[in-house]
Amino acid sequence: MKNKFKILIIFLVAFVFLIINNTWAATFSLSASSLNLNVGGSSTVTVSGSGVAGGPFTVSSSNSSVASVSGLSTNWLENSSGTFTVTAKSAGTATITITGTVANLSNSADESTVTKTVTVKVTAPTTNTNTNTNTNTNNNTNKNTSTNTNKTTAQNNAKATSSKSNNAYLKNMIPSVEGLTPSFSKDIYSYSLKVGENVESINVKASVENSRATYSVIGNTNLKIGENKVTVKVTAEDGTVKNYVINVLKSDDPVKSDATLSSIIVEGATLSPEFNSNVTEYDLGDLELKSNKLNIYAYTTNDNAKMEIAQNGNFKVGENTVKIKVTSENGNVTKEYLLKFNKIGISERNSLVTGSSNEKTGADKKGLGAKIKEVYNDMFKDKMPVILLYFFVWFEFIQVVYLYERLQKYEKKDKNIKEDTKETRRLKE
Repeated sequence: MKNKFKILIIFLVAFVFLIINNTWAATFSLSASSLNLNVGGSSTVTVSGSGVAGGPFTVSSSNSSVASVSGLSTNWLENSSGTFTVTAKSAGTATITITGTVANLSNSADESTVTKTVTVKVTAPTTNTNTNTNTNTNNNTNKNTSTNTNKTTAQNNAKATSSKSNNAYLKNMIPSVEGLTPSFSKDIYSYSLKVGENVESINVKASVENSRATYSVIGNTNLKIGENKVTVKVTAEDGTVKNYVINVLKSDDPVKSDATLSSIIVEGATLSPEFNSNVTEYDLGDLELKSNKLNIYAYTTNDNAKMEIAQNGNFKVGENTVKIKVTSENGNVTKEYLLKFNKIGISERNSLVTGSSNEKTGADKKGLGAKIKEVYNDMFKDKMPVILLYFFVWFEFIQVVYLYERLQKYEKKDKNIKEDTKETRRLKE
C-alpha cells in the first residue's frame, strides 16, 4: 500500500512539473503601430518576449534608402519588451530584420538564434487638386475657377526624384591581377595595384549594391609604363555618381630594359674619357688608319640585348663618327654610343712627322731600318695573313708540278730500260 502511495506522489510531481514547463513556454514577436508609411513618416516597432531571456539584438533594414531603423530601446529581453523606430525615406518596400540569441527561462540551456522580420511599405504623398466652378447664365456669365494644389511643382519634382534610389555603392570589385591594396570596401574610393611590363590590360569584375544602379570601367586597356588610372564609375538610379579609382603601376623589368654596354675596346685607339656605361660619347683622337674600318669590340651588359655598329667604314679624311646602337631585350629602351675620331691623310701625316719644312723628317732621323719598318706597317702588316696564304698555295702548287714532272721522267726512263732489256734478250736468242 505504501509503495502504491509513493508511486502516486511521484506521478503527481512529474505532472505538475510538466504543466509548469508548458506554462513558461517561450514566445518572441514583433509588432508595429503602422507598417504602411508615407515618405517622411515613422513607425514604432515593439520587440516582445514572453518566457524568454536573451540578447544582444541587432536590427537592420534591407533598403536603408527606403526605410531606416534607429533607437533600439533595449538590448536585452527577459519577459519584457523594447522598441525601435522605422523612418520612411522614399517610396518603396523594405524588410526590417531583428536577430538575437534567446533562451527559455525554464531551461536556460535551450538557447537558439531567433530572427523576426516585418515588411514596411512606403508611399509618396498624393497631390490633391480641388476645382470649384460656378456658372450663372442670364445675359451675363460668371465663371469662377479656384484651384488648390497641395504640392508645388518643385515638391512634385522632389517627390519623383525621391522615389528613385541614390545608392551608387559597389558591393565588390575584383581586378584580374591580384594585389589590390587596400582590400575592397564600398566606402574606400582609391586603391593601388602593381602589374608587370607584359600586362597590356586588366579586367575588373564588379557588382553594384543596388540592382538598379549601373557601372562602367574606364582606362583599363593599353596600359603604359608608369602610372595608369583605372576608374569604375557607378551611377545610381537617380543619377548619383561614385568613382572607384585603381592606380595601376606598370613597371619595367630592369634586366630586360637594360640597353647599356659593359665595355668598348677599339684596336689602336684610346677612349677619352675612360669608358663608363653611362657615358655615350667618346673621342678617339687622330687616327692614321691602315684599313678603312675600325676594329671595335663592344659587349652588352645584358647578353640578350641587341647591338648594331653603324657607319664603320668608308671614312673620309677629317672628322668621322661611328655609332653603336643597343636595344634592350624587351625592345622598350634604345641607347647610342658615339665614337668620334679624326682620320689623318698622307699630307697631314707628313706634316705631323716633319714638324717644319726646314727640319729632317722623322723617317730620315730613324734611318733605313725605320723606313723599312714604316713601309712594312703601311703596306704589309695587315695583309700578312693573306700574303702568307698565297705564298703557301703557290709553293704547294710548284711542288706538285715538280713532283709530277719527275714522275713522268722516271716512268719514261723505266720504259726505255724495259725495252732495251727486251731487245737484248731477243738478240741473244
